Amino acid sequence: MPASVAIFAKAPVPGYAKTRLVPRLGEAGAAALQRQLAEHAVRVAIEADVGPVALWCMPDCEHPFFADLQRRYGVALYAQTGADLGERMHRAVEAMAPAGSVLLMGTDCAVITAAHVRHCVDALAVADAAAIPVEDGGYFLLALRRPAPTLFEGVAWSTSSVFAQTRAKAAAAGLTLTVSEPLWDIDRPEDYERAVAQGVLPVAGTEIDLSIVIPTLNAGGSIGATIGALAEAQRAMRVEIIVVDGGSGDDTRVRAAAVGATILAAPRGRGVQLAAGAERASGRWLLFLHADTTLADSWSSAVRSFMQAEGNVRRAAHFKLALDDTASAARRVEALANWRARTLGLPYGDQALLMSREMYSALGGYRDVPIMEDVDIVRRIGKARLVELPVTAKTSAARYRRDGYVRRPLRNLSLLALYFLGVPPRRLAGLYG
Repeated sequence: MPASVAIFAKAPVPGYAKTRLVPRLGEAGAAALQRQLAEHAVRVAIEADVGPVALWCMPDCEHPFFADLQRRYGVALYAQTGADLGERMHRAVEAMAPAGSVLLMGTDCAVITAAHVRHCVDALAVADAAAIPVEDGGYFLLALRRPAPTLFEGVAWSTSSVFAQTRAKAAAAGLTLTVSEPLWDIDRPEDYERAVAQGVLPVAGTEIDLSIVIPTLNAGGSIGATIGALAEAQRAMRVEIIVVDGGSGDDTRVRAAAVGATILAAPRGRGVQLAAGAERASGRWLLFLHADTTLADSWSSAVRSFMQAEGNVRRAAHFKLALDDTASAARRVEALANWRARTLGLPYGDQALLMSREMYSALGGYRDVPIMEDVDIVRRIGKARLVELPVTAKTSAARYRRDGYVRRPLRNLSLLALYFLGVPPRRLAGLYG
């Protein structure tokens, strides 16, 4: 029996979400846990495959995290409305009931699985309702064959008698209720410690600070040096390196794996590869880096300072460009590129791009375009929100040496002009070379 799934979730705002865990995790840590638990609930609901999934959001649907989940998982977004939790749940049931059965679930249970969800939906074939209680006296999941408003009226929410009251109301209304074995949720510091001890959650402070996403295609000759230059960050931050390969025919994947990178496969194209890496990334901050680019010494200090500065969660940063060529022509190209980035707000991808996960989600991420994916995203960021870091990113000058230090920049500028004139990126891709 199919069922629409309604997941009730609070926005992961420090000081608003998981407040009972603030003494243990701090406001930011509690908000990060809310983010993790909410995404887990969405993944479980999608995996269960019992019907459409919707997030019912508090205080509204505007937080970028909700938009990110919608983009990545295809869930619908609705704002919770009502005077108390019971009224909010009843309104969600009423809204989704025309499509059939409805399953309500929260986000506090880290041990819920798709099998639990499917079991409750299957139970509706013979019962009016199915529930998964939790050990503290509440319930995590309630599935209903049809709306039952009395189950949500007059309940003392956030007390240890919630499920007992709900069970009694079901019996009084003549509803048959299938009850699963209790699970446990994460509301208090002791719940968090239990989750850590059982390996359900990482120890606080081990969350990833920075995810570095590198798209590759036949980059075996450069990927080792690119990743090697990133090692210094490990001493000051928790970093993950994600290499997204577009179908290399050389040993790119082997070399990247040998130096500790996580390897993903994606269709060829920087835009789609970068988007795939960002989707897999778990860091609070994202750094997008080309495979033929190495960051200068102390880059991590500049990045860390930017990440820690107040207000930068809504800004993005790039490095100064340097080319791996001693020719004087290379200096002229560098000067032009850095002027373009500072004055026009148009750094290219070989200058790397750093931003918070929150900002990336608000922007809608990288788009699936074959060329100009870097220009596309920095235009959405806007010059006013771009910051140049005082460190260089040295990138390969191979194309300039091959095509010439006059012809190549002219070609790039021509492509940029055509892009601004509205020529589709797929037409421009054939001219890039």
